[in-house]
Amino acid sequence: MRAFGWLLIVLGMLIAGWGIYGAVSALAQTYQHAMEDPLGESEVGENTDLPRTMLIHAAIGACGVLPSVPGLFILRAARVRRKHAIMRSEAEKRRAKRS
Repeated sequence: MRAFGWLLIVLGMLIAGWGIYGAVSALAQTYQHAMEDPLGESEVGENTDLPRTMLIHAAIGACGVLPSVPGLFILRAARVRRKHAIMRSEAEKRRAKRS
């Protein structure tokens, strides 16, 4: 169960990282164009799809959270179950000593 939780978390972080990388690289491309030709034509205009690309990649990055949250809950539940099992076994050992 813990492996499945970790798998969901890693998968979500990979999706989020890919989305963030795409959005930041599009933004960096805009600034690089502005540094190369400061007085030239703006790269962001009506005929470019750069804002759309950045928005799509930001949405992909946000979708990476969707598998991560259930993964966190699965890991938390596994941790609680393990702690309860340890407490239960310690209680049984103490009861066995008393008998």
